[in-house]
Amino acid sequence: MPRSKTYDDDLVLEKAMNVFWVHGYEATSVRLLEKEMGINQFSIYASFKNKKNLFINALRKYREFVIINRFQPLLQKGAGLAELKSFLKNAVDKNEIPANTDIEKQASFFLGVMQGISVANKTMDKSQLTDFIDVALNQLN
Repeated sequence: MPRSKTYDDDLVLEKAMNVFWVHGYEATSVRLLEKEMGINQFSIYASFKNKKNLFINALRKYREFVIINRFQPLLQKGAGLAELKSFLKNAVDKNEIPANTDIEKQASFFLGVMQGISVANKTMDKSQLTDFIDVALNQLN
């Protein structure tokens, strides 16, 4: 009879995400993951199969975290150019993009990019879509 889990997958994934963030993939041992996640090696392998799969799941968790905590205003129903401009002005204040960034032009550009992404999502494979997004983000630098 299989054991029942005594831990929450979301919580241990969040802990794993933080361990990988601090130490990097290569320097993160299964022993360190055990200690920081608060579960044993058997549970790690039973739930995630191996370290690589745990890392991939932790990356997905990080993506969810970023979307929820960072891009939520842009994802709200009815969000548009005003929310994008506000988002970019905040990015300038946090020194995430250059202070001399023309917010109006960048907001218009990224509004077009976001529309393009919705079309590209239907026609490009994951690798091409990732490249498209990376190039668009690099336009800020």
